[in-house]
Amino acid sequence: MELNKNNVLISAIISGFYLGLVALGDFYLGSILKSPKIGMSLLFGLALVVILTLKTRLYTGDTMNHTVSYLSKKDNLGNIIKNLNIVFIGNFIGVIIITLLFIYSNSATKEFNNFLFKITNIKIHYNIQTLIIKGILCNICVCSGILLYRKGTDNISKIFLTMSMIFLFVLMGFEHCVVNMVVFTYSIFYNPELFNLMIYNMIFVTLGNVIGGIIVGIINYELNQKEMKQ
Repeated sequence: MELNKNNVLISAIISGFYLGLVALGDFYLGSILKSPKIGMSLLFGLALVVILTLKTRLYTGDTMNHTVSYLSKKDNLGNIIKNLNIVFIGNFIGVIIITLLFIYSNSATKEFNNFLFKITNIKIHYNIQTLIIKGILCNICVCSGILLYRKGTDNISKIFLTMSMIFLFVLMGFEHCVVNMVVFTYSIFYNPELFNLMIYNMIFVTLGNVIGGIIVGIINYELNQKEMKQ
């Protein structure tokens, strides 16, 4: 499956931009709530709904999509890795753009900074096993949300099913590589010494996300095979 690199990159930048925007809004909401978990879990699903509505490229969802393409013999591994790399870079560019716009807008409050830096501090202290498993569980939720969105019969059911799966991932504190791009881009702007710890976190969270995407990709493939036989 030959894809235009520029189109893929632009699509991925748009996804990173909107996910970053919702993530920053989510952290802002968390900073003003006494018990932030529920509110943040309810809001963050908006990011995936926007991305699915715009039909743009998100790294975590693409791991599932490419797994299906590979199992269906519609794409080869070399092309899949190349395209995933483009999407990862594009998502990161989109995140950097929106995060810098937010920083230079002077919209952050002291409470927001304290809240986000606290989240960053938690993320940099997870061990490798924790990061990988949290990454796996996160992308099982995200890709399941995408799968359910596609299976929904109307817009209301699509949105509800998608946001319900994202609610679970945020509530239980799983790790999403593109969300972590937002967290670390913001924190590194104020503390560049966090760069190496970002690399540590991102490597193992991304690995976990890929595994989670493959798992749901296999499930998606099997469901498609079953539907074709019916």
